Amino acid sequence: VDLAYGDSGKGKVSHRLAYQVDIIVRCGGGPNTGATLNVNGEKYVLHLLPAGIVVPGKKNVVTGMVLIDPKCMLEEIENAKLHGFLKRKEDLAISSKLPIILPYHIAEDKISDLGKAIGTTGRGIGPAVKDFVGRHESIILKDLLNKEELEKKLRDILPLKEAVIDIKLKSNSINKKEWLEKVGLSKYLDSEGNFDALKISIEFNEFGKLLAPYIADTGFILEQA
Repeated sequence: VDLAYGDSGKGKVSHRLAYQVDIIVRCGGGPNTGATLNVNGEKYVLHLLPAGIVVPGKKNVVTGMVLIDPKCMLEEIENAKLHGFLKRKEDLAISSKLPIILPYHIAEDKISDLGKAIGTTGRGIGPAVKDFVGRHESIILKDLLNKEELEKKLRDILPLKEAVIDIKLKSNSINKKEWLEKVGLSKYLDSEGNFDALKISIEFNEFGKLLAPYIADTGFILEQA
C-alpha cells in the first residue's frame, strides 16, 4: 500500500531490512523520488538505486516500472563507488526494459506547468510514463546500446513530439527556440530550434555504454532467487 505514497520513510525501512536479506529490489518511481539515508553518520541521497546499495555484499535490482534518467543513474553509481560501495559489478542489476526519460519529455513536462500549474517536478516523469504505456513511442534502456537504431527510433518519434510542443507553446505565445534554451535543452536542438535525433542519440548511446555492465535479465535473476 505504501508504494503509492511519498515522503513516508520507505527508503529508511528498506535500508534497515537490507541487512537481513540477500536481494533488494527497486520496482517503481523515478529520479523525482528516492531515499535520504543516514550511513555511518553521513547523509546519503538516492533517487534511482535501491537502498541496499549502501549495504556491502548485497544484490541490488532495478526493474519493473522504474523511470531511468541515465545521467542521474550514472551519477549515483559513481557516487556509490566514491563512498566505497558497489565494489563488485554483480552487486547491481538493471533491467534492459526500463523506460528512458529523454529531453523532449522534460520539455513536455515543463510545458504542462505553463498557465495553470499542476505542480510537476519538470523532470519528464509524466510524459515518459505516458509513452511507456503507449509503447510505440517509448525508448527503453536496451535501445541506448545501438546508436543507429536509437537515432532511427528518434526520427520516427520526434515529429509528433515537435507538433505537440509547437501547439502548446504557440497557445501560450512563447517562442519555441528561446524557451527550450531557457529551460536548458539547447544542446539537443538543431539550428532551427527543433530536437536533433543525432545529437540525442550520440549522448544517450554514451550513457548506454556506461550502463551496459550493469544491464541484466532481472526477471531471470529474481526467478532463480
